[in-house]
Amino acid sequence: MEAREKKIWLFGVFSACPLKFALEGCPFEEVRKRSALERWEYIDRLTEAEMDALIFHHKACLYQRERMNLKKCHCLNKLKNTG
Repeated sequence: MEAREKKIWLFGVFSACPLKFALEGCPFEEVRKRSALERWEYIDRLTEAEMDALIFHHKACLYQRERMNLKKCHCLNKLKNTG
């Protein structure tokens, strides 16, 4: 992913949690409280490595939370039986 694409992607994540609410300690929460301009400025100052780390953190969190949700609704067992 190009740096520009990462910045656009991060702006979306810094705007709102895709699962309606963020977990305690989410590194995106403080930035979400800022104005859109302040969020862009923050993202623009990030290094490539910082962007990669934030994207990785978000994807790992999303994966874990989606798995928990699937287990709660027992959908995971149904998927195992069909796959």
